[in-house]
Amino acid sequence: DECDQNTHLPNLSFQNIQDGETVTSESIDLRVVANADQGFSFWRIDIAEGTNPGKKDWQPIYTSENPVTEPSNVYTLALSELGAGDYSLRLYMEGKNGGYYQKVVRFLNSYVMPTDVVIPTNTPAPTLTPTETLIPTEIPTIVEFPTFTPIPAIETPTDLPTASP
Repeated sequence: DECDQNTHLPNLSFQNIQDGETVTSESIDLRVVANADQGFSFWRIDIAEGTNPGKKDWQPIYTSENPVTEPSNVYTLALSELGAGDYSLRLYMEGKNGGYYQKVVRFLNSYVMPTDVVIPTNTPAPTLTPTETLIPTEIPTIVEFPTFTPIPAIETPTDLPTASP
């Protein structure tokens, strides 16, 4: 159905991402308002690569049948899981009469995954394994000493008895 001057447009908006924005964070909480005075069947968030996606390029990432009357975080988009480049987000609402309303924001994902940083760790000192160290010992030289040979005792004569006159 086409809109006319009596058509009540839904209140449909992204609250924390603007059209043309460059996003550098790892993820973004998508904060939206999705409400219609005349009611609706459902609303959803779709994503597509590029800034001018075709009808079949959109991929739904979140769907709800409940109104969001105050800005609320409804979905966390992990930019780290997307490649760098241009993307489009669409907030799409389908009315009970089959009509629809949508808001599209385009953004540049320039999140760069940190490179692996090698953090040096303290390497433990090597454990020394004792090994047997042979210390050369001197082989004693055997010195032969002459054997003791007893010398026979020489008897010294004692005074011989003399004859008495």
